[in-house]
Amino acid sequence: MNFRTGETAHKLTLSAMLCLISMVFLYLIRLVPTWAEIPLMALAGIPLSGIAAEDELYLSILAYAITSIFGLGFIASFAHLAPYTLLLGLYPLIKPFLDGRRDPFFRWVLKMLFFTAAMLLIADGAAGGSLLPYLSHIPSWALIPLVYVLFIAYDYILLLFQYFYLGTVRPRL
Repeated sequence: MNFRTGETAHKLTLSAMLCLISMVFLYLIRLVPTWAEIPLMALAGIPLSGIAAEDELYLSILAYAITSIFGLGFIASFAHLAPYTLLLGLYPLIKPFLDGRRDPFFRWVLKMLFFTAAMLLIADGAAGGSLLPYLSHIPSWALIPLVYVLFIAYDYILLLFQYFYLGTVRPRL
């Protein structure tokens, strides 16, 4: 990546603005009740898909690192930030590489494997265990399919944001 060209500086500036939007959502986590933390983390990950749509791997990694590090300053502990760091912030950066696969079945198998691995890492420490009282009322046979459906919806929302970013926002800047 040559940082002396105007186009690269433009992409860097756009990435910084999208990082700022993500960090605003991460800051708002301090102000909401515990049950609303995960949806706000999902919202914080959506602008990162715009950075990933720029096809600049270095900018994507830099944006993810910046939002994760500053997120630790905004959120009380790593246990509260783990869903963002391990899944909701990382997945928007991995998604374009997974979507580049030609075989849709293999693509979805890879996505579900990534999601399952991330959920196994998050399950015990998500929000420091404070989400468990909210989730204990839902039987596990209903919770597991519900979480997968929510992940597929998140994947679709990221796809819509990438189309919106590349089709509407990017050409006007």
